[in-house]
Amino acid sequence: MKDLNELIKEIYSYKRYGIRLGLDRIEYIVKKLGNPQNNFRVIHVGGTNGKGSVCRFIESVLRKAGYKVGLYTSPHLLDFRERFLVNGEMISKDELCHVLKKVLSIAEYMDDKPTFFEISTACAFEYFSEREVDFGIVEVGLGGRHDATNVVSPEITVITNVERDHTDILGNGIRKIALEKAGIIKRGVPLITGCDGRTLDILRAEARRKGAEIMGMGKWNRIARYPGWQVFEVEGLLSNYVLKTRMMGRFQGFNLSLSVMTIDKLQMIGTYIPDNSLERGIEDAFYPGRMHVISEDPLILLDGAHNLSAIRSLKESLIDDFDHEKLIVIIGILRDKEYRRMMEEISSISDIVIVTKPDNERACDPEELYRYIDGEKRIAKSVPDAVDMAVDIADKKDMICVTGSLYTVSEGMRYILN
Repeated sequence: MKDLNELIKEIYSYKRYGIRLGLDRIEYIVKKLGNPQNNFRVIHVGGTNGKGSVCRFIESVLRKAGYKVGLYTSPHLLDFRERFLVNGEMISKDELCHVLKKVLSIAEYMDDKPTFFEISTACAFEYFSEREVDFGIVEVGLGGRHDATNVVSPEITVITNVERDHTDILGNGIRKIALEKAGIIKRGVPLITGCDGRTLDILRAEARRKGAEIMGMGKWNRIARYPGWQVFEVEGLLSNYVLKTRMMGRFQGFNLSLSVMTIDKLQMIGTYIPDNSLERGIEDAFYPGRMHVISEDPLILLDGAHNLSAIRSLKESLIDDFDHEKLIVIIGILRDKEYRRMMEEISSISDIVIVTKPDNERACDPEELYRYIDGEKRIAKSVPDAVDMAVDIADKKDMICVTGSLYTVSEGMRYILN
């Protein structure tokens, strides 16, 4: 009998099949499992940025409302089990062993081998079905139309926004990326989106074609900020709300607005949400590795900003939300990103930039990143070395920010916690 470590090694061996978009393989696996994804209500969340935070907000609110809620997100930071939560708790080692054995026993005999993400997604559906969750909050992995999660039949679909990202797979044009993300829109299923302009027009056309109601965001405004918390006024479909969150950054207002619209729409189609569940759920929600203060002395912030739009949001938060003297940024980026513009944005507000390389085959060479920094700069051969370098440089009132990729953040978090 294989133990958990052997099973996790086995699922990771499927990484050699790379990223191959398409639904044939996942459809085969879930059919063999008895289509477990049809045994619970689904909120399907896609988009370029913010989808993980929106998933966390919605999950937390539904849990406070008394529902049993599964949450499937990726990637993980420290432990593969983070991808599969029920009521905020990671899947147990025994349960993960059980579902991995089930899914891998199907994958083993497939001629067209599934990908790592397809196997992981099938595990999530099987686990949520076995735990008899009321809701599964399912985050799209990449794109939408051909993403493994797109075998669900959701009650509500959310597309946060559309920006250039994963251009090597999804294409370089915004229209092409928007059409790919619009592929999660289902016939007759309400769509909530933060898109505007040309991308909104593309989503509207697809929603019209599929007879899906489409709703944009309500207005939102940050009305207060103090250490570790911020307060927003958010316009919903049923009411206006004053919401307190410990997830930092002004941009969380955007994510809150989409989450509130989703919860209100659920109520409008018959889901009971008790009074104050929304406020309590938002207040309780937390997302490790995203605007995450992991140390106060020295002040260290982790943020998985991994594309140009996310780096701009991080930059705004570093200016608005944190008091510090020197800002020391540790950054490692994957080479399929707009890394030149990302480096120019973050170095414009940094006193010292330390470039490094996460342990990932897609990581950009630090020497290449180094070229695009104005001001004081260093190179570290690994993320732990970069953390040591930053801590040595930092004085008591300085701030260290680790960013550029969730892989960089993961390695930084692991090293700091250990």
